[in-house]
Amino acid sequence: MKTSLFGVWFALLLNISTSHATEDYWRDTLWVHHYSDGGHFAKTMFHPNGKTVYAAFEHYLFEYDVATGTLLKTRATKSGVYINDYVITDNGKHILVGTSQDEETNVASIELWDADTGYVRSLSFGRLYYGITRMVLSPDNSKLYASFAPASMICRIDISSMTVEDSNETIGNDMALSPNGKTIIGTVKNHEGTDESMSFIINSSTLLPQYSLSTPIFRPHYSKNGDYIGGYTTTNFKNYAVVYDIQAQMTYKMSGHNSIIQDVNFSNDNKYLITSGNLGTGGYAIWDIQQRKLLYEAPYETGTPCFF
Repeated sequence: MKTSLFGVWFALLLNISTSHATEDYWRDTLWVHHYSDGGHFAKTMFHPNGKTVYAAFEHYLFEYDVATGTLLKTRATKSGVYINDYVITDNGKHILVGTSQDEETNVASIELWDADTGYVRSLSFGRLYYGITRMVLSPDNSKLYASFAPASMICRIDISSMTVEDSNETIGNDMALSPNGKTIIGTVKNHEGTDESMSFIINSSTLLPQYSLSTPIFRPHYSKNGDYIGGYTTTNFKNYAVVYDIQAQMTYKMSGHNSIIQDVNFSNDNKYLITSGNLGTGGYAIWDIQQRKLLYEAPYETGTPCFF
């Protein structure tokens, strides 16, 4: 019998929420790795075959054996600049890494790596103070979409040639691509130099906005079936979980996550949304999408941030 990753999360969070006061947090942990210099891993991701897991720290990308925790390989950016995001092609043969801005050259880069042999080539971008914020592959793995901050730019890159096919500098510091690859949600902080944030639904072929949303959605994610977009928004310094129903073009704000929301994701059956807290406050919350209500919030007292 197959168990969904969300099912594992759900069971673990329920266990934590009901017994966190007396139980050992690490009782179900297979293995743990700590980096001796402190800090935290920027992003973790399973290899498509599920046998290894990647973790980014500074300019390094570590690959561990899932079963044993053995460090199998350490990769590093050729530029020596910190990794902001990375993606892995479905066949596991290539890794694309987006960096922050180099303090000396003022350049951010996207590097293409062969998973076995290492660095292949890179694409450089200037005047981007924070560098690449998020990257996502097209369904056929031929294109890479990347967003930047604070330039509010989203670009589409042909992976085979590592060239920019198209770009738009007004549509997003953050973004997500729909499962069918036809649309993008792009969110801009300080739109056109104002204090206002905006989210747009964008045609992925033209990179032109189709329409804007009434509520900006930060850390956006599409549901697995493409019917919803989840994320969070802020009103009067309070965070809300957000679900946007694409067909109805309705946005629903839900309160109840008592820590600052760091990231979100959907369950594989598209029924639930999970939100995670940030460093220092922690906390996870599970939301019923159809009923648009909080099912429960599970505290996580070590205060570790979580990204999906």
